[in-house]
Amino acid sequence: MSHGLIILIAMVLGHSVAQAIKLSIRLYRKGQVYYGSILEDGDMPSVHSATVSAVTLSVFLFEGISPLFVVTLFFALLTMHDALHIWGLVGRHSIFLNSLGNKQNFKEDTGHSVAEVAVGILVGCVAAVLCYYWL
Repeated sequence: MSHGLIILIAMVLGHSVAQAIKLSIRLYRKGQVYYGSILEDGDMPSVHSATVSAVTLSVFLFEGISPLFVVTLFFALLTMHDALHIWGLVGRHSIFLNSLGNKQNFKEDTGHSVAEVAVGILVGCVAAVLCYYWL
């Protein structure tokens, strides 16, 4: 099997497992499955972090420290920084704007905590290692 296909499978696996975990946690907390949460930001784990971690580690396992690895690492770190800081700031602004009593209600639970991003990274790395050794 080609390296590119294995990297793609690792990416899809990391993304899918993170989404399944997110749905399972929602089911446990709320007692219901809400498939719309797949399209929503936030919650445990960070699906974006799982996806980019799976790609980045897969590229590293196949190519080592290469220009492609450096590019994927850069975009992975950028994505995780965005999830932690930028979207968290959007959530804090939403809380403030909602407190003003505007007619529009802004979504307050955007972004991720450090733990949510860390679990996403772990899920993505496990997916990459499994695909690398078993495919």
